[in-house]
Amino acid sequence: MESKKTRIHDASPGTLTSSVQASDVNAIAQIAGRDWNGDTIVYPYRSGEIVRLPKGTSLPVTLKVLQYELFHICPIKVTNISFAPIGLLDMLNSGGAVEHIEVQLDCEKKAEHYDGEVATELSDSLSENRSTTATIALKVRRCGRLGMYCSRRPLKHTVGNAETEFN
Repeated sequence: MESKKTRIHDASPGTLTSSVQASDVNAIAQIAGRDWNGDTIVYPYRSGEIVRLPKGTSLPVTLKVLQYELFHICPIKVTNISFAPIGLLDMLNSGGAVEHIEVQLDCEKKAEHYDGEVATELSDSLSENRSTTATIALKVRRCGRLGMYCSRRPLKHTVGNAETEFN
């Protein structure tokens, strides 16, 4: 009979301190596109808070023994409104649930909405006499709590063709 012995290198490890940033994600610039300015949203799964990171900045992280955190990092899309789809918040790979994103400015033809898509109309005042709206359509793989970052509160939020409450 063989016996195995487990070695414990550090019987009482301390805390782990580090940071996360957009450049930690392989190919994020290629995924985000040529017009990406480098700003991102970081969504820590366990804490559930949304953090906006400007280009080149990092988010400090401290973990105690046996703690973990899973970070979803999403590039911010900027038109006249800043927007980042986080995905389905109750999934470990929240962003993996987002299948398609379409952004339409008010001067463009409105996107058609299909079952399973979420559309949000946003408004951003450019001047006192003029306001611009954008329709952002997301197609997600499943049902659940959808998280997104937006620089302005949506005017309207629909799932399929039914208007829903935004909070």
